[in-house]
Amino acid sequence: MSKKKKTIIISISSILGVVVMLTSIFFIYVSMYYHVEDYIITGFVATKEVTVNEIGDKTLEIKGKDESNKAGIIFYPGGKVEYTAYEPILASIAEHGYTCILPHMTFNLAVLSPNKADGYIAKYPEIKTWYMAGHSLGGVVASTYASKHLDSFTGVINLASYPNDDISSAELRMLNIYGSEDKVLEREKYNASKSKWPADTTEYVIEGGNHAYFGMYGKQKGDGEATITNEKQIELATNKILEFLA
Repeated sequence: MSKKKKTIIISISSILGVVVMLTSIFFIYVSMYYHVEDYIITGFVATKEVTVNEIGDKTLEIKGKDESNKAGIIFYPGGKVEYTAYEPILASIAEHGYTCILPHMTFNLAVLSPNKADGYIAKYPEIKTWYMAGHSLGGVVASTYASKHLDSFTGVINLASYPNDDISSAELRMLNIYGSEDKVLEREKYNASKSKWPADTTEYVIEGGNHAYFGMYGKQKGDGEATITNEKQIELATNKILEFLA
C-alpha cells in the first residue's frame, strides 16, 4: 500500500473516531435528564377539574371541563426536563377555562424541536386567542417561535426565561415570572434582554421561589433553595398567569 493511501485511511479513521466519540458524548448527555414521579403528577392533576388527553406524538392536551375556550396556550418544557413535569401548572391554568398544549420534545430539548407548535392552532378553530409559553430554555425557544408567527399569537409567557429575539416592536403582550431564589436563570442575559421586550410586558418575582418549582421534577443542579413549597410556587405562578390572561 502506498504512503498516500495509508495517510488517507488514517485520516478517515481519525475522522470516524471523532464522529463516534462525539455521538457517544451527545447520547450520554441527552440520556441524563430530570425525571418525574408519575404518582406525584397524577395525584396533583387529579385535584383539578381538567381532562388530559394524548393527541399524537406524545403531545398532551389539558382542558378545563367547562370548555369555555377562553384562550389556548402552547407550552415548551425546560431543557432536559421530562415534559410531564409541567402537567401540574398547566392543569392549574386549564381548569379556569383554558386549553393547554404540552408537546414532547426530541431528547427533552426544545431547541431540537423548535417548530413543535406547528398545526395546533388550526385544530382548535373555536379558540380565537393563543399564547406561546415555556420554562427556562423552553421559554427562549417559545418566544422565538412567537416572534416568527406574530399573526397567530396574542402574547408570550416566560417562566424563568426571556426572549432571545427582539420583539420590542411587536404587538405582543408578555409576562415574565421568576423566583427570587433562582440560581439557574442567567440574570445578566435576562436583564440584557429587557431591551427586546414588547412595551406591554409584566414582570413578576415569586418571593421564595426557585428555578425548578415551575414544574414538578425535584431539585435542579445549581438551583437555589426555595423557601416555599413546590405547590405554593405553582399556585402563585398560576394566579399571576390567570390575571395576565384575563
